[in-house]
Amino acid sequence: MGFAPQQALAEVRQFKLLGARETRNTCTYCSVGCGLILYGLGDGAKNAFGEIYHIEGDPDHPVSRGSLCPKGAGLLDFIHSPKRLKYPEVREPGSSEWKRSGWIS
Repeated sequence: MGFAPQQALAEVRQFKLLGARETRNTCTYCSVGCGLILYGLGDGAKNAFGEIYHIEGDPDHPVSRGSLCPKGAGLLDFIHSPKRLKYPEVREPGSSEWKRSGWIS
């Protein structure tokens, strides 16, 4: 009949956010201040590299109540973009070029 009396070998697929570190933040695009939940790898150790792999709206945030605009929903692509500015730059008065500066000036 095609039946195999052995025990079936099946595994439940793990939830992708199971081992994630959850961080709450505010969207940086506009002045509305929507709440975000960022999920990332890493334990927060000083020299450990953490990577954000999922972003969603914060349902407990009083402003957005879990919803995000299209810009906020696309933050993950913005974070991982190779064109993203990673260091502060300043253009001196009268200059036409940008130069890298420190975070505190």
